[in-house]
Parts: sequence; structure tokens; C-alpha cells
Amino acid sequence: MKNIYRICGKISLVCYVFLLYQTWHLCRYGGIRRHFLLMFPAALVFLACIVLWLIARRRVRKESPDAGRRKGMLRRCLEEASSTRRFLITERCPGK
Repeated sequence: MKNIYRICGKISLVCYVFLLYQTWHLCRYGGIRRHFLLMFPAALVFLACIVLWLIARRRVRKESPDAGRRKGMLRRCLEEASSTRRFLITERCPGK
């Protein structure tokens, strides 16, 4: 479980950055069909990694209670949402 916990965090981060890049490229240049084919599987992998990471995190916490104490999950989600919002606002999508 510790290996899954370590690997899933990194894979989900890579998928998240890839999704942000594809969203930026979609807003900038268009082409929904082409980007949807890239974004959909990446989003599925991202969600699967997040679910596996949460399950592994819970099991790691049960094994050693000090291992998982970093930040609250709500705080992490809010930080990611605000960084995504900042990214999308600074890279405004031009209208056609």
C-alpha cells in the first residue's frame, strides 16, 4: 500500500498538469474533438489515481497514525481549486 500511496500521488499530479495544459490549449486554439480524446482518458486516470490514493492513505494512516498528518483534505482541495482558478483567470480564454 505504501508504494501505491507514493506512486498515485505523482501520477495524479502529472495528469492534473496535463489536464490544465490541454484546457489552456483548448481555450486558446479550439478543437474540442481533438482535445476531448486526450482529456477524457487523462481525467479517468486522474480520478482513478485519486481514489486509489485516498484508499491507500487511509490504510497507511491505520498502520501508523503519524504518517498521514500533513494537511486536511478539504484544505488541499481548496488550494488546488484556487490554483486552477488563478491559472484559468490569468490565461484568459480568447473568444472567437
